[in-house]
Amino acid sequence: MTRKRMRYNKSPRQSLTFPSVAAKLLSLADDTFDVWVPNVTEEQTTSPDLSPRTPVVKCVTDAAIVMSQDESPFTTTQKEANRDGESFQVVMDNLNLHQKTRHKTLDNKNKIHNLVHSIAVHSRVSGLDLDSTHPQADILSIPNDAFIPGDQEYYDLHQDFKTLMKRTLIENVPCLENLKHLVEYHIQHQYSKQSEKKSNVIPLGILEKDENIMEQMIEIMEHLQQYVPTTKNGKMIPLLLGGDALSVERGDGAQRARQDARTPEQRLDG
Repeated sequence: MTRKRMRYNKSPRQSLTFPSVAAKLLSLADDTFDVWVPNVTEEQTTSPDLSPRTPVVKCVTDAAIVMSQDESPFTTTQKEANRDGESFQVVMDNLNLHQKTRHKTLDNKNKIHNLVHSIAVHSRVSGLDLDSTHPQADILSIPNDAFIPGDQEYYDLHQDFKTLMKRTLIENVPCLENLKHLVEYHIQHQYSKQSEKKSNVIPLGILEKDENIMEQMIEIMEHLQQYVPTTKNGKMIPLLLGGDALSVERGDGAQRARQDARTPEQRLDG
């Protein structure tokens, strides 16, 4: 048996650097994934809504929970307009300052100053319209199929996969680098305009406290308590205190140490 060597004609048409071939590679990303859609009944054979994604569950701001007639029976909507206002969160972290001495003696040694610094970050998407006291719906009234992905969820997932495939082709195939302008690097959602804005960060100063000591950690929490907003009735609106795992654990320990106090301020409920 004789072997023949196959020769390929290296013509410019077969080069991957040709723009038309590169464009075809990106177009293939639109037809690569096959979306599996579960079987539906005849009443559910309508085409999925291709409009931008909208939240399924809405929240109420007052004591009344109004069931929407236009939405599904397990969805709630706001009875009144959202109250105006901006929400923010506080972020804290430890700051260690190592002070070295030039001439060391028994009384003059290197010093380590344990400090705590904190900042306030305005939330670009406010959560003041969310109700934390009343449920959005009765758990017994929610059907089980509400937790199963539907046609719209599968369609949205398919669109996201196509965007991720295009990004992967652009990042890993050098000849497609000149087609970056055809790729969407941000998957649009309902808060895209708010998310593209720069965060407003306000420094809250540095405290000469050590969060490793429980007494001083309680003093840190008491200092941050002054930034907790209140309602017109004087009730505190809880704030989100962010930090690393150790800072959050020590903050929880400070609250547990004060859980037997009389007032919400003394219990560090904010």
